[in-house]
Amino acid sequence: MSQKAMKSRERVMAALNHREPDRIPRDFGGTSTTSIHMRAHSNLKQFLGLEGGPEDFLTFYGQTAAVDPRLMQRFGSDCAGLKTNPPSSWNLRFFTDDKGYQNYTDEWGIVRACPPGGYYYDVVSSPLAKAEMDDLERFPWPDPADPGRFDGLVDRAKALYENTDQCIVLFIGTSFFNHIAALMGWEDFLTSTLANQPLLRTVVERVLEFNLKLITLTLDRIGKYVHVFNLFGDLTHQQSLFVSKPVFNDIFSPAYQRLITAVKNKADIKILFHICGASRLLFEELISAGVDAVNPVQVAATGMDDTAELKRIFGDRLTFWGGGCDTQHVLPHGTTEEVRREVRRRIADLAPGGGFVFSPVHNIQAGVPPENIVAMYDELSRWDDYPIRLDDLSVC
Repeated sequence: MSQKAMKSRERVMAALNHREPDRIPRDFGGTSTTSIHMRAHSNLKQFLGLEGGPEDFLTFYGQTAAVDPRLMQRFGSDCAGLKTNPPSSWNLRFFTDDKGYQNYTDEWGIVRACPPGGYYYDVVSSPLAKAEMDDLERFPWPDPADPGRFDGLVDRAKALYENTDQCIVLFIGTSFFNHIAALMGWEDFLTSTLANQPLLRTVVERVLEFNLKLITLTLDRIGKYVHVFNLFGDLTHQQSLFVSKPVFNDIFSPAYQRLITAVKNKADIKILFHICGASRLLFEELISAGVDAVNPVQVAATGMDDTAELKRIFGDRLTFWGGGCDTQHVLPHGTTEEVRREVRRRIADLAPGGGFVFSPVHNIQAGVPPENIVAMYDELSRWDDYPIRLDDLSVC
């Protein structure tokens, strides 16, 4: 028999504390990596007969939607995202080059471009490519204290906290590992891990200083309203690590530990760490650094498909936030029944004992059929009551 119904906030926190809530908590649109591409967002609304409503961007470079509240209600999302603003010194401006690519430059001087008919804005120019030490001194590092970053932030946070029962997830707009790669360019970034560590360490320290200051200023204002802080670092790719374990442990792990410590010193906040790829390779290190939950649990990556084994080894120390349905193969290309089967499998593997927040693996992509999205969440609703009915799931 299902237990007494919980509020969304209580439900997510129970899962993060490795207790079984009343049902599996869900995240649809609560973070920049648990959202949906704008094209899929529009198609889904049309499929469900929802007219009008907001069509706003959550992240522009990824073309993800700030999910229409009607969709969040339809699919039962327990999470709400909160983010800082761009600085007042920067405005989003576009120019189109001679190939028809639409370009913009972000506040760091990173140029991103989208081809005609494209889906995303990819990095095409990195301001610290080929940089030397003297260039770092001349570089116009952004100001984390720019007052524009915090315009209206307290009011938005307070409104979410007092007027909803959702779990509030904060992301401040700057990743770390990926962001440094975008600043330096991937080639220079990766070669510097071996060939020019003094330069790399200086860039890491400057970006770390920015993040620490922004974290402090943000949580001083709204820490009492926040439940989860979302950090980012795609340290692994589809098969392995981007950098060696010694380099990670020497250069990047201490930086992430300082970020996590800064958050937890400010408030009683859980750390959700976004890491794509074969992230299992770093689970022990992330746990040691103070990470409470990982997203997206990329089941199509090397070593990630056996989610039952991941749960057995790490499930008492790490919450799996994602992994509910594969978005590389099953959700975009499978039948509705294949989607339903995938959802049942991941529930059986990851949900028992708590420690699971359901979302698909990363953002729902542009070409995903809306009927597959509906099938995913409808199948979840059939099986999400605790205690999980493992015998019935195995029969299905």
